[in-house]
Amino acid sequence: MKYIEGDYYVVPEKEKEYLEKYKARDEEGQGQYHINFPFSLETQKQLFSFAGFSRVELVWEEGENEVFVAEKKFSLWQISHTIISRIIESN
Repeated sequence: MKYIEGDYYVVPEKEKEYLEKYKARDEEGQGQYHINFPFSLETQKQLFSFAGFSRVELVWEEGENEVFVAEKKFSLWQISHTIISRIIESN
């Protein structure tokens, strides 16, 4: 399976600044919520790896914008298990 993602990124120092602001909101009692702030290229690649993607390639980059192609291989067992689970859930 291939996954393509286009987004913008920041240097690690800026990423840390965004994360600290996000944590401060929670500490101030404002609660956490979904927020979309950019990650560094290093963090983005780690997230793909944590999600099980074995191959991550940066295929385009201009300024702070990038496009990644990530690949995840599935075994026949994983595909069969997913199909059977969905059939059972729908009955």
